[in-house]
Amino acid sequence: HTLMWATSVRRCTSGLVTTRRTVSYRHLDETSLLIPHEVTTIAKNLKKMEGKRNIISHKKEASVLVPFCFTGEGTSLLFTKRTDTVGSHKGQVSFPGGIVDPTDRDSVHTALRETEEEIGILPAHIQIMGLYHDVPSRDSVRVTPVIGFVENLGDLDKLNINHAEVDHVFTVSLSELMDQSRWTLDDLGQRGLIPRFKSPGRPDVWGLTGYITHHIIHHLLTPFKVTSKPGWTS
Repeated sequence: HTLMWATSVRRCTSGLVTTRRTVSYRHLDETSLLIPHEVTTIAKNLKKMEGKRNIISHKKEASVLVPFCFTGEGTSLLFTKRTDTVGSHKGQVSFPGGIVDPTDRDSVHTALRETEEEIGILPAHIQIMGLYHDVPSRDSVRVTPVIGFVENLGDLDKLNINHAEVDHVFTVSLSELMDQSRWTLDDLGQRGLIPRFKSPGRPDVWGLTGYITHHIIHHLLTPFKVTSKPGWTS
């Protein structure tokens, strides 16, 4: 299925003019033989969450794309490493995403727009599985994880990365992410015990991104578990 919205603003000599630009996003085609079985499992478990998703209320809202993909190492997750000069979350490992723009139609729109702006992957190349539980960030922003599958990712070096925000991108296979020995817990006192993923040769996946990654894998894919305090943020 394809859902569509239309938003675009351009500037001319007489001021701001609103124009109509059709943007679309696609739901995951679970019948396709090209979709990894782990991805269809996640999609089916997301459907079971419908009507039960935790939705929180904050004045500021953001969304991130949790981008599953297929690489030479099998089904994987794509992460970004932010630059040391970007305005917020300097040097941290993140998912593509950002604050909801007033022109955004919904959380999916925000995640896809930010993904295209940050790392150049077009919405047409992403199949959407659904939304995971909202998570509050430590600076009181509601973050909605939008789970998707990136088709034909190809060579990461050929992505059109916005180097003002993103230093580089990297992937981690699900087989690694499901290896409990790779996970440790950060004790952040009142903020709780937060999962941290360690992989040789790659940055640690920690904080809010580590929390979301661990919980999605634990709740939607496998009984594997690292205990952490529900609802914490980074």
